[in-house]
Amino acid sequence: MNGRPAAIEKAESLYRFALNSGAQVSTFVLCLKPHEAQELLEWYATQYAGRSEQFDLDLEVARVSGDPWQILDNFQLLGLTLARAELVLH
Repeated sequence: MNGRPAAIEKAESLYRFALNSGAQVSTFVLCLKPHEAQELLEWYATQYAGRSEQFDLDLEVARVSGDPWQILDNFQLLGLTLARAELVLH
């Protein structure tokens, strides 16, 4: 990861779109691909690890399980709810 994660770039873009269109930011959801979610989790880890014992424990569980959503389900970016981008084939 060079600098900020892609999820933050996407959030800023969607946030600007919402503001420019006059829509409430809270009406949008930021969908993240699995690698984007993992990248964001690792970025959060570099920013917040060591500040909260509970966060550190949750981080370890998320890393061991390979499921960043154990933590990301509790976060928002710029007021945007985060969601898993899933491919559904019919």
